[in-house]
Amino acid sequence: MGKLPDNYDWRHSPGHLWCLHWFRNPNAGKFSGWEVAAKESGQFAIERFIKDGAIVVCELPELVAHKFKVPELKKILQRHGQKATGSKTELVDLALSVARDEMEEATRKLKLYKCTQLGLDVIDEHERNKAAAEVLAQNESHKQLSAGNAKEAYATFVAFRRRFSEYEYSGSPLEVERLRSIFKSAPKVIGHLEIGDWRTLQAAAAMKLLWRERNETRWLSETFATPINDNARAIRLLIANAEFRSQLANAARSCKKVKLVFEPDDVDLCEQCATLDGSVHKIDRVPELPTEHCTSSVGCICRFEDAAGQDETKSSTISVVMDTEAYDFPNDVQDDPVAVLRQLKQMLDENLIDQSEYDEKKKEIVARM
Repeated sequence: MGKLPDNYDWRHSPGHLWCLHWFRNPNAGKFSGWEVAAKESGQFAIERFIKDGAIVVCELPELVAHKFKVPELKKILQRHGQKATGSKTELVDLALSVARDEMEEATRKLKLYKCTQLGLDVIDEHERNKAAAEVLAQNESHKQLSAGNAKEAYATFVAFRRRFSEYEYSGSPLEVERLRSIFKSAPKVIGHLEIGDWRTLQAAAAMKLLWRERNETRWLSETFATPINDNARAIRLLIANAEFRSQLANAARSCKKVKLVFEPDDVDLCEQCATLDGSVHKIDRVPELPTEHCTSSVGCICRFEDAAGQDETKSSTISVVMDTEAYDFPNDVQDDPVAVLRQLKQMLDENLIDQSEYDEKKKEIVARM
């Protein structure tokens, strides 16, 4: 690994700043990842930090504290007839006063570095800037997701990661498809929601998927409610359904029939979903998962296998293709085909269904008129 130019400004390099933060406490600087993060060897990066006053070589007391554990220091002091009590700092000071030569010899080959106040200030400023930029990026991506703009939301996320990630971040078009799958998902297990509420819930679920949100309901108002009375669970079920639909769509490119396989050790697996274990279905007639009455808190943990040549399971199934009933339109709307078409067009415009789903349903409705 070569050396970057001497005038290289490492203060704007996320990789160098990531490496620097390891020296908050005394460190030998021999951790892996130097070359990938900083794009130069650890030796050159350390020299650069020292030259610019960001780190310094540790002195003997810090070497001793790093080298010896408290029990070891107590044994050394007891061997020298000293009372081994007090904090580790006190034990180190006492050991240096009674056995300095021994301590110097024991740490002779040890070389550690630590941040100066300048180095700490640089790290702290970087972390503050990162935190502030993350808030702005999350707000912007949520705004885009609320409008159904998965690509734009992901572009905001990628821009943030490229600016602050210690490693090069390229992004993937597959992640955009994962986000879009959220907006095509409206599983019956969650119950009836108005279209606007579906959009709100889908945006919150997409934020969890995109930003790895631990607090699922962060992007929902305190007054937002779903029929299952558990917004966090609703988001998890929505994501499970979207991920399953996305995987199934990918599988459709290579197989026409699949067998559902559920994890036998899944302690959260509900009885209704478990009855589908081993069932075989045409790729366009796979039951909706999680099922309508699923009791899981996270959704089904299952997979499917190519079932070419196997007989289909003889049971009623729910089509995986989204239909108008999935949104539980009021009876007066369902009885009016024009009203249904308007609702479908609104769903298409808001990316709740795709063009092929819209065209198929429109064809069915027109045929009945």
